Amino acid sequence: MKRLVILILVVLLCGCIGDKTTDTPSVPKNNVAKTDTNQNNIVPNETQNITNETKIPSEVPIPFEIVEMGIFGKEEHGKYIHYTKDNKTIIELYMGKKPTAGYSISISKITKKNDKLLVYINESYREEGNAMVVTSPYVIAEVNGTYDNVVFVFVGNE
Repeated sequence: MKRLVILILVVLLCGCIGDKTTDTPSVPKNNVAKTDTNQNNIVPNETQNITNETKIPSEVPIPFEIVEMGIFGKEEHGKYIHYTKDNKTIIELYMGKKPTAGYSISISKITKKNDKLLVYINESYREEGNAMVVTSPYVIAEVNGTYDNVVFVFVGNE
């Protein structure tokens, strides 16, 4: 009975968020740069060509707005997507199917470096008090301006 009440509360609290689905081009999750969290240095993936001799200018913070977030997303597999609409860049992050309600995904910051928009991603898991329900955590954000060169930087798990 207690589990049923908890499940109903989770569905009521988290299921209220609307699903704004759009047809969007996808960016494979393997196009993500990893970050060394001890030094906050970007470790480029194979699609980037940055050498030790290259001087990297400082990053400029870019304001962003979270448009939508929740735990019942539309994607079964982890996926990071970006596209432009009405002079804005839309960023969609999907964590994929997870076995409990304890998982979440978030954007810690968005910066601009040269012609690249860098989106820093955190994923987290909370062990205690999770409903045993399949979820698909997601977050959708928008940035003013159009950016074609978006790089997703996985910061780590919280």
